[in-house]
Amino acid sequence: MKVKLLKMEIMMDANKALKPATVAEWLDTTVGALAQMRYMGQGPKFVKIGGRSVRYMEADVLSWIEAQTRQQTGEQVTA
Repeated sequence: MKVKLLKMEIMMDANKALKPATVAEWLDTTVGALAQMRYMGQGPKFVKIGGRSVRYMEADVLSWIEAQTRQQTGEQVTA
């Protein structure tokens, strides 16, 4: 499946593990900002490999992006 994201066309592979630099590029942010998001529990789900290496599963990143879609700027109200 092809996905267009931030002017890039990405071939989606749900099992592909992405490095933080790749995810930062997709999100138009920095690797440091991604690290802060991990610390705060606010970004996409990630995997720790060997205790230090961080990877993001492509499907998790795309799901997280989809979950960020909003129709208003105020807080969302849940039923």
